[in-house]
Amino acid sequence: MEREFTLDEANALLPELITRVSRLQSAHEALLRASAAGDTHAGNGTGSGAAAQAAAQQEFEAALAAVTDLDVVVRDAGTGIIDFPAQRAGEAVYLCWQPGEDSVGHWHDRAGGFAGRQPL
Repeated sequence: MEREFTLDEANALLPELITRVSRLQSAHEALLRASAAGDTHAGNGTGSGAAAQAAAQQEFEAALAAVTDLDVVVRDAGTGIIDFPAQRAGEAVYLCWQPGEDSVGHWHDRAGGFAGRQPL
C-alpha cells in the first residue's frame, strides 16, 4: 500500500529530502557526463571510460534509492521534482515540490503531472 502524506508530514520531510535530492541531482549530472564521455571513446567498453560509467550508474542508483526510500515519487532526477502521494478533498493527488521552494506549496491530480500543478 502506498504511503500518503499530509502537508505537514511532507514539509517535515523536506530537510532530509533536500540533502538526498541534492545528491541525486549530482549523481544524475555525473552519470550524464560519464555516458557522454563513454560515447566518445571507441572500443569494447572495457577501459576506464566504461568503469567510470559503471561507477556513475551505481552512484545514481544508490542516490535514487535513498530518495525513494522516503516513500516519495521522483519525477525528474535532473531538476529534483518530487511528488508526495496525498489526499485532497477525498481525491488521490500528489503534493508537489522542487528544489528552491521553501515548502510544499503545490499539488496536482494523479494524471495531470507537473504541468497541471496548482498552488495549495
